[in-house]
This record gives sequence, structure tokens and C-alpha cells, in this order.
Amino acid sequence: MPFDMYSQYQVKTGGYGAEFGRSTGGVINATTKRGTNEWHWGASAYWTPDRWRQSDRDIVNPQGDPIASNRFDKYDKLETSMYASGPLIEDRLFFYAIGSLRDNTQTTYAFSGDLETKGAATNGSSDSPFWGLKLDAYLTDNHRVEYTGFRDESEFITSGMRSQQSALPGEVVGYEGATSYAQLSGGDNHILKYTGYLSDSFTLSALWGQGEYSVSDYNSGISANANSSYVTYNSLRGPTRVLTPALGSLNSLGEDKRVAYRVDAEWDLGELFYGSHFLRFGVDREENSASNNNTIQGADGYRYAAIENDGADNEIGTADDFWYVQRDVYNNVGDFETLSQAFYVEDQWQVTDNLLLSIGVRNEQFENMNAGGEAFIKIKDQWAPRLGLSWDIGGEGTQKLFANAGRYHLPVATNTNIRLAGQELYLRDYFFWDGTSVDENFIPILDPADQFDAAVFADGTVHPTESSVDQEIDPMYQDEYILGYQWQFMPKWSVGVRGIYRELGSTIEDMAVDAGLIRYAEQNGYDDFTAGGFDYYVLGNPGFPISIQVDMDGDGVLDPVELSADILGYPKSVRKYKAVELFFARAWDEQWFVEGSYTWSNSYGNNEGFVRSDNEQTDAGLTTLFDQPGLMHGAYGDLPNDRTHTVKVWGAWQFAPEFLLSGNYVGKSGRPINCFGFHPTDLFAQAYGQESFYCNGELVERGSVGRTSWTNQLDLGLEYRPMWADEKLAFKIDMINVLGDQEATELNEVGDLAQVEVFDAAGNLTGYDYTANPNYLSPTNFQQERSVRLSVSFDW
Repeated sequence: MPFDMYSQYQVKTGGYGAEFGRSTGGVINATTKRGTNEWHWGASAYWTPDRWRQSDRDIVNPQGDPIASNRFDKYDKLETSMYASGPLIEDRLFFYAIGSLRDNTQTTYAFSGDLETKGAATNGSSDSPFWGLKLDAYLTDNHRVEYTGFRDESEFITSGMRSQQSALPGEVVGYEGATSYAQLSGGDNHILKYTGYLSDSFTLSALWGQGEYSVSDYNSGISANANSSYVTYNSLRGPTRVLTPALGSLNSLGEDKRVAYRVDAEWDLGELFYGSHFLRFGVDREENSASNNNTIQGADGYRYAAIENDGADNEIGTADDFWYVQRDVYNNVGDFETLSQAFYVEDQWQVTDNLLLSIGVRNEQFENMNAGGEAFIKIKDQWAPRLGLSWDIGGEGTQKLFANAGRYHLPVATNTNIRLAGQELYLRDYFFWDGTSVDENFIPILDPADQFDAAVFADGTVHPTESSVDQEIDPMYQDEYILGYQWQFMPKWSVGVRGIYRELGSTIEDMAVDAGLIRYAEQNGYDDFTAGGFDYYVLGNPGFPISIQVDMDGDGVLDPVELSADILGYPKSVRKYKAVELFFARAWDEQWFVEGSYTWSNSYGNNEGFVRSDNEQTDAGLTTLFDQPGLMHGAYGDLPNDRTHTVKVWGAWQFAPEFLLSGNYVGKSGRPINCFGFHPTDLFAQAYGQESFYCNGELVERGSVGRTSWTNQLDLGLEYRPMWADEKLAFKIDMINVLGDQEATELNEVGDLAQVEVFDAAGNLTGYDYTANPNYLSPTNFQQERSVRLSVSFDW
């Protein structure tokens, strides 16, 4: 939503009560503006021009070789809004309406091999409008109905030229022409709420809401009949060379929908049982559904990768070349649903005038459906106690001791339904190839007689729940403890300290159990059982036994199988967070205020969470963690989101009647660096490529390579609100990252470029030779560049 639509919002980063659930990190609790008996209208415009933007940094690897040129890229953003509010029926029906036009454009240039020269241009743009509406109807003085609705649908279209750069001698030059790529997001959102003040001490509210969000990415500039969306020549001894437009390997069409219901009540019980009690209780239910259609582009749905496995001269068609083609077929289509519901009760117990206790409990359950509409995992009775304490030391309101303890649960992400419980088809075939023969669409010409291998990663069928989910699975949860003290030592000044400890108690992960099943078969006499390493992925609790059913003897009947933690070979999932925060505040006095904090923290373990920021996996709940036992070797250490030191200071100064200066500073120490490569002994983990904590065949413990640089960012704003316009007109200039620092925030952490088998004279595998990645530790992301935003607003 546009910032102009917000009335206020809270950011709760810990210690929140039983009212909130399905979160282990934080909660944003926002309210929108609403109408009153007074008429208001206004308009605003925000412009971030490219001409006043600092150029992006080019990327150069540690050897000084250029990798990418970003200095020529352009970004321009303009957003205009108009709003109106007032009474439709005085004292009874009010409205607030806002409309916003957004015009975002960008131009990026491909790397030409020369940092001083522009490559092929790609243009992107989005001009999707936004609308929002809030209605408040007071049916009587004690009964109110609200409607909140908004549309934030957005379509971002990227189009431009893609061409082969620096073709090697004898190499076929690839496709060149216009391309187009569309990304859809957002959708329609509607919320209805009833509030009834049924007595002086009892209030009841009921809410229904529905939100839609498109998650579509698709290619629109290449013929649907051409299997040419993704073809790559990948030399192990040279850079990847794109033969046709690398637009993305998949067309993804989908829409997420969230439908929420909740009923909440507040009951002031007054004086009762050693003090006064204010009771809050309620129930809520969420229905999250996902429509998914992911396919490889092309009439036959194929994706090709042509790989040069040998050829020291990096030229095609020479005697020592050995080429093969990897051909993939992939599709995953279906509708999926996750149901979550909970009830809670919380007592705000004012034990004495100085002591307030918050005693609550929340009970949650969730149910995830497969592509056939059947529940493949259902967990009930997840009890989450929440305790809070606030003690006014001395009773003068100047010193406060506070504490919180609570348990927080997360449901299984609906993304898991799609990937683990869907009708996913993922096949891979391998062919010998001469390195030059292609058709008119630049697709390698393959002879069926030259096929030398095939793999089935997913067979397109919905797997039985008994085979894909541990029948004794425990819920996912995290425990949190907070203890703090705050002292107001002067009328407007206060300081404080708080300590935080969080520990992951249990987690749910998808784990390949093929290696464990093979060992189980050997121990129990199933001589004919085979597993390819990627045939059996099971949702379970890492480090604990699992109970599933598998056809072990090939008779078509599922057999009960109990796999111990030792047979599975996975460690327990661990994440711990410790922090101490020092904070201060000087309250606003119509002239200035300042607040700030310093936090020392440590986040460590072997599981960052639903996603991975070290290898940039956003596949919620299905990252490579715990996919194979070998991938967890060396995985324990400081986690990717660990930053030892964080300093924050923000404030504002009304230095003249018409002028307001504001500022915000954030300084953070660097994040841990890893070295990812090929696993030297676990063949199943080895098949994942450079995803293990090994480099050059040696174990490199998580986060042990070093850390990225400290980052500093200072933002400043200056507002001019002239008296001659009765303070209704405002001009503002905001400068983001005034200092212009552009330190690297993420690096290329892949240390191995290639792993090549080494054989003795008898043809026996004796080990591997490794090729180091020359781009290891090259920057991949930087701090936001310095930019300027100009704005003007008028409120009447």
C-alpha cells in the first residue's frame, strides 16, 4: 500500500502475546486511515529520478578481471496519489478513498567484456495503478461495521535484446532478437469487520478477509512452438556462453489466495482474585490456497544444457573435445490448500498497582493438502504458552522491569504442498553430442542411439502420504525469552537494556532417505531393493527417527519401515539466537527527538529457517538443507543472518517554524562467509553440485572463511511546510545513503568451479581433481546506491 494510506503500525519483534501466531520472528500490525465527520482531501507525488542517483558498482573478481558492468543501468520511479475522506451520512457512515498511479522504469545493460562499453540493453517498466477504500458504518452507537479494500496488482514487463557475446572460434553464434518477460504480482484484497460494544465491560469483534496474490513469471517474446528458451554451452574451463535467450527455464503461472476468519472478545472482569483481570480470548482460521502451473517453455517442454566435459583449448570441434547434452522435462500443475486454525485466551492481571502479569496460551493446528485434495500432514494441539511481566519499580512510573517467555509455532509452508505433495514431473536424459549440430531454433540435434544415461527426479504422481511424511512427526516451534529494564532518568530521557534468547525446539524438513533405506534393506534382508538417492523425500524432524511405509520387496504393498536417527545420518536441526540490546530515547517536545540502540547478537546453528540467504534459495521449506546427509557435514556455525554488532540512531529536529530535518543511521557488522563446493565422498550430496561445505575436497566449516565488510547507511530528509499555505502544503527532499557507501553485502561463495574424476591405469576411480572458481568471493550484491527522492503533498 502507499505510505499515505497508513494511519499507524506496530512492528513487534518479540514478546508478543497469544493473539498472534504462525510467526517465529515478528509481527507487523497495521491500521489504515479512515473518514470522520470532517471533509478532507489531498494529493502527493514522489519522484526518484535516475539523474540524481549514484551509479551502481561494477563487479570485478579478486584477480582483477571484470565480471559485470552496472554503471550504465538506469532506474526512475514516479508515484502520484490522491485521497478524499469524509461523511457519507453524518455521524453514521464515513469513507476514506485513495488512488495511486505508479510509473517505474529501468534499463539494464549486458556485460560486453569491457567495463567502459554498454552491452545489449534490457528495458523494464511497470505502470500498474493502486486503489484503496475504507468504509466505517456505525449501525448504532454500540455496533460498527468496517470494510477495507485495496488492489495492488502489478505487472512488470522486461523487454530488450539478448545476443551472444564474445563467440569463440568455430562456435555457432546464438539467437539475437527482441524478447519479453512478464512478472505479475499482487491482487485484490477485501476485509470486513464487525465490532460490538455489548456492555460496558464486554466487546466482541468478528473479521473476514480475503487476499489474492499473483505469482506468475513467464516468457512472452519467443514462439510457444520453439524449444529454445534455455540452451547453454557450459565449458568447465571457461565462462558460460549463452546460445539463445536465457529468459528463465520455466513459465510459472500461479495465484495464491488467503482467506482469514477470526473472532475476538475483550472482557473486563474488574476486581477478582487478588487484583483486577482483563480477559482477552478468540479463535481464528486461515485457508491458504495456491494454484500452480510450472512448465518448461516450448511445444515439447524441453530444456537443454550443452556441456563441454573436456577440451583444453576451449574451442568447438577439436579432437580433444567431449560434449554431451543434458535434456530436462519439467512440469508441476495443480491446486493446493493449507488450513490453519487456533484459539487463544489471555489474562491481563493487574496484581498490584505496580505489577502487571500477562498470562496466555494459544493452541494451533494445521493441515496441508496434496494435489488430490487429501491431507498429507495434519498436526493438532500445538500448545504455545505466553507469559509477560511488567513491574513499575517504586511506583513512580520512572523504572520498569519487563520479561517475556513464549513458544511460537510455524505451519508447513504451502510451497511444500506444491513440491512434495504435487504431481511434479522431472526427467533428465543425457546424450553424447558432436558439439556443433543444431536446428533452426539452435536446439542440439540428438540421436536416440547416443543416449547414455537417464534420471527420474519426480515421476508425475502424487506420492502416498504414508511414504512421504513421518507418521510420528512433531510440530515446528521456537522458544523465546526476554528480560529487560528501562529507566526514565529525566522528564524526556530514558535508557534501557534487554536480553533475548531464542532456540529452535523442533523443525520440519524434507529429507532424502534413500541412503537410510539402502542400509535398512541390507540389515533386514531386502536384497532386491534399490533407491537412486533422490527417489524418497520425506517430511520429518531431522535428527530423530522416522516412521514411513515403503514397498521394500517389490510386491506392490507398502511395508512399515522404522528408520533410526543413526541409519538416516542427519543431525538435529539447531538454531540459537542470543542478543543484548542497549537503547535510549529522548521524547519529542515539538522541537526535536532522538532514539537509538546498540545490539550485540549471535545467531548460530545449522538451520537458518524456511529460506537460505547464503545460496539465495527462496524455495520456502524445501532448501537443500537436510536433503542429503553429506550436505550437513560442516553445516554447524554462525548462520548467514548473523551480525555481531548493529547500531541504529534516528530522530528529527524542527530547527525553524517551517523546516523539519530528519535522519536515520544504521551500521551493521558483516555476515559470515562460506566456501561451497562438491562433496568428495557422499555421491548423493555430490549430485547437488556446489552445495556442500567442502572446497578442493576439504571440509570448510560454516561461516569460517571470514566476514563481509561493515556497512554504514545514513539517510536524511528535509521538509519545508510554508506558513503561507497554512501548513497544508509540504515539500520534501530525502537522500538515501548520503555517504554513498557501496560495500558488498553478499559475495559469491562457490569455491569449486568443477570436479573431475581421476582414474588409475586399470580404470578405477582414485579421486577427484578440482578447478577453483576464479570468481569466488566476488561481490554479488551491494548496499543501496545513493539516491534522492523529491516529494510534494497537499492536505485540505
